[in-house]
Amino acid sequence: FADSRDNGIFVSYYGSVSRLPQFVRLVKNKIIGTREGYGIAVASGDDIELLENEITGTYLAGIGIYQHTGFFAPKRVSVRGNSLVKCNIGALTYTAGAISVFKLSRGSLEISGNEIVSTSGSGLWIADSKGLERLSMTKNRYRDLGEGKVSITVAQVRQIKDFVSDDVDFGPQYSQPGDKTLRITDQMLVQQEQPRTFSFGERRRNQRLGEKETRRYVYRLSFDQMDVKKSNKFFQDVSWWNNIDLGCVPGDANYIYPVSSKEAEFGYIFDFSGASYRPVAVTVRDRFFSIQDGVSCQSFVSEDGVNWQPVTGLAYRAGMSSIKGNTVRLLLNEGGKLPDRVYYKAVFKISDGTFKGIGNQWNRIHVSEADKNDSLCFQCDFELEPVK
Repeated sequence: FADSRDNGIFVSYYGSVSRLPQFVRLVKNKIIGTREGYGIAVASGDDIELLENEITGTYLAGIGIYQHTGFFAPKRVSVRGNSLVKCNIGALTYTAGAISVFKLSRGSLEISGNEIVSTSGSGLWIADSKGLERLSMTKNRYRDLGEGKVSITVAQVRQIKDFVSDDVDFGPQYSQPGDKTLRITDQMLVQQEQPRTFSFGERRRNQRLGEKETRRYVYRLSFDQMDVKKSNKFFQDVSWWNNIDLGCVPGDANYIYPVSSKEAEFGYIFDFSGASYRPVAVTVRDRFFSIQDGVSCQSFVSEDGVNWQPVTGLAYRAGMSSIKGNTVRLLLNEGGKLPDRVYYKAVFKISDGTFKGIGNQWNRIHVSEADKNDSLCFQCDFELEPVK
């Protein structure tokens, strides 16, 4: 199809009667130039496959998937192995990618193994599709792009239940390096409430100090503090994170989860240098949840940010039928110099592929558990003694 005024191929319907194209395969077509439209446009339909087509010189996107009426939005569409060269080059184009997806009220899309060369915008553009249920973007190849590989907002990703991609660099919204700390002061400490079962070394130290001189500091991340509409405490307090986001399903649960990648982690730094007390032990309580095969989740504590003690003895594996809670008490440099700082980190890894949707979670608290929040949520309980 050469030099079409509108679209090279249009999958939908014209006229006043709404129709739903189904079971359409467009394979190895050649589209050379459009004066005003797309190379291939899919504006309605179910079970649509676009396979190994060659598309060049289009005014709008080489492939456009969008909804043009209130009925029969595109549902299941697969875009695989296509070649797109010099697409989306029109002077007044309103699409922003060689493959553009926008204004969908539903849909399950696979975009994989495509080659995109010499476009004025991004390789893929995903926008304004609140109803998009699944999006998989993998093994696409890019060269000579005007902008980034994929243009998609954080808000859009959050609206997709099942999101898989090895193309997306989420940038600063999902990554925060640095050395931000939670600074602990004497005003934030409380007196030790009751004696515990101590080791021999701890008993001798407490006999010397007297129980009244010990202090505690407790940090919690509660159900409400993970509600994106009420609080941003997690991102205010956490020191660093990589491929991590805050999840909230109204009426269901709040949690922290890894976004599409192969590894994700975050960490806290508790800084006691401004207080008159230092930690001698910490009791950590955390929870992991995973339903994706091949995923491991594990947490650690460190006194220097280099040498890490595992909080979880073994990494939790995927396929868990319920949340796995964990409470562990760790001694901090017993008999030596007590640390000014204590580090906590949680790490997600996957053996094959990338994290999918919200299938992996940390500190997941269901709405029905909110009244039990104090006994379930993430907590670091520090036992402190005076600085010598």
